[in-house]
Amino acid sequence: MANQQEQVKYTQEMLEEAVDLVRHKAISLNEASRSFGIPLSTLGDKVRGRRPIKARSKFLLTSEEEQRVVDVLYAQRSLGRTVDDLKLKVKEVLELRGDEGRRGDGLPGKDWVLSFRKRHPELSIRTPQALGKERALITAEDVERWFAGAKAYLDSQDPDLLKSADRLYNADETGFSLSPCAKRIIAPTGIKHQYSLSNSKRQNITVLTCGGASGEFVKPFLVYARKRMPATNLLEGFDNAYLQISHNGWMNAQIFKTWVNDIFIPHVASKKKPVVLFVDRHSSHNSDRATIQLCNDNSVILYGLLAHASHIVQPLDLTVFASMKAEWSKAVHRHLEQTGEVATSAATARPTARRTLDSILAPPQLQRNKSGKVTKKSSSLTMAFSSEEHRSFLKSKEDNAKAEEERKKQNKINREQMKEKKLREKREKQEQRKAEQEKKKADKEKKMAEKRKLMEDRKLARLLKSQEKKKKIDSDTSGSEEENMVLESDGEPADDVMLNVNACVACGDEEGDVD
Repeated sequence: MANQQEQVKYTQEMLEEAVDLVRHKAISLNEASRSFGIPLSTLGDKVRGRRPIKARSKFLLTSEEEQRVVDVLYAQRSLGRTVDDLKLKVKEVLELRGDEGRRGDGLPGKDWVLSFRKRHPELSIRTPQALGKERALITAEDVERWFAGAKAYLDSQDPDLLKSADRLYNADETGFSLSPCAKRIIAPTGIKHQYSLSNSKRQNITVLTCGGASGEFVKPFLVYARKRMPATNLLEGFDNAYLQISHNGWMNAQIFKTWVNDIFIPHVASKKKPVVLFVDRHSSHNSDRATIQLCNDNSVILYGLLAHASHIVQPLDLTVFASMKAEWSKAVHRHLEQTGEVATSAATARPTARRTLDSILAPPQLQRNKSGKVTKKSSSLTMAFSSEEHRSFLKSKEDNAKAEEERKKQNKINREQMKEKKLREKREKQEQRKAEQEKKKADKEKKMAEKRKLMEDRKLARLLKSQEKKKKIDSDTSGSEEENMVLESDGEPADDVMLNVNACVACGDEEGDVD
C-alpha cells in the first residue's frame, strides 16, 4: 500500500482536453489515461458518448426552484395536487431553462419523488376527499367574516350565549352506506381481478345527528328509504333512536320540521333560552317557514353555517362522522360474517351460534333474498317514531289489518248477496218481459184472426152481391125472352100454345121445381 502511487486528481478542464485529444487521434486512449490520471473506463465512456463530458448536478432543480415548487404546492393545496402534477411542474421548469431531463419523456422518476419527500418531510401523500368547486373557492377571509358576523348577532341576542356550552348545538345529516367502500384484501399472487362481497343496491340510511358543545348528544334520528312503514321493527335493540321514512331516504323540509318539533325542542325544554342550533344551508333546513316560526316560538335560534364551508366549520363533519363511519363499515362486514346476509335496510341480526374452528374458518353462508311486492303508496307519516312507539304502531297496524280483513270478508258477503239479489231481479224482469211478449203475440194473432175473418166476410159479401147481380141480370134476360116468345106466337092456334105450356109444366115437375 505504501508503494502504490497516489492517483492524481483531475479537473473538468483536464477531462475535456483529454477527450478532445483522443477524439482527434493525437494520442491513444491508454496514453491519455496515464498522462492525465483519468480512469480508463471513465475516459472511454466520455469519448464514446456513453456519458456526458460535463457531469450533471445531483439535483434536478436548484434550491431556489425547488422551494418555489414547494410554495406552489402549499398555495394550491385546496385543489389537491397529485404526484403527476408535481412531475409536470418540474418538467416545465426544466424545459424553461433548456434542460431535457434525465429520461426520454422529460419527467422525473420515482426515485426523485422519494428524495423530494425526504428533503421536505412537511409534505405527505394522502388520499383526498372529493371537494366541489364552490368549496375550493372558500378563503380564510370568508371564514373570518362569517365568525365575526355570527358572534355579533349572537351577542346581540344574549351576551352570555356563546359562553354557555350547554346552549350551543350543531345538527347535521350523513349517509351510512349499506355497501361501504372495499378495503384492501389478501389474495393469491398472479390473479388479476379480485372481488369483495357487498350489497348490489347502493342503499343509504340517512342519520340526523345533533350534539352540543358541552358533549351531550340528542337521540339520533334515522330516515329509511321506504314508501310505507315496514312490518318489522327497524329500531329493535336500538331504543335510544327515532325513525322516519321517505320515498328516497333523504332528508326533506317536512322531516326536518318533525325532528325539530318532536325531538329537539323537547330535549332543550329545560335549558335556559335562547339556544342556538347551527345547521348548514341545505334547503331542508331553511325553506319551510313553519319550521322557522316553530323555532322562534320556542326561543331556538336556527343559525346557518357558512355556505359551501361545512368541511371547514361543521363540527360534526370534522370530528364525529369519520370515526362513526369507520366503525359502521366494520359492523357491516361483521354482519355478513355472522349472519351470511348482506346488509339491507330491513336486515335484522340473528343470534350467533356457538363458534367452532370449522365455523370460524368457513365462508359465510349467503342467504337468498326473498322476493316481495313493491308498493306505490307513499307515506303520510308526520311524526318521529321511537322504538316503543314503533312497536305500538306495529300492534295497531296488526289490529287494523285484522279489522280490514274482517271488513273485506263482510264486504265480500255483501257483494255476493247483492249479486244474488240482482240475479233474482234480473230473472223476474226476464220472466215479466217474456209474459208481456207472449201477451203481445196472442193479441197480434187475435187481431190477425179478426182481420182474416173480416176479409172473408167482405169477400163473401162481394160474392153474394155478385151472385145477386148475376141472378138479376139472368132474370131480366129470361123475362125479355118470354116477351119475345109471346110476341112471336100471336098468330099460332090456341091448342099449340097449350101444348107448349103443358110440356113446360111437365118438364118442371120432373126436375123437381115447384116454381
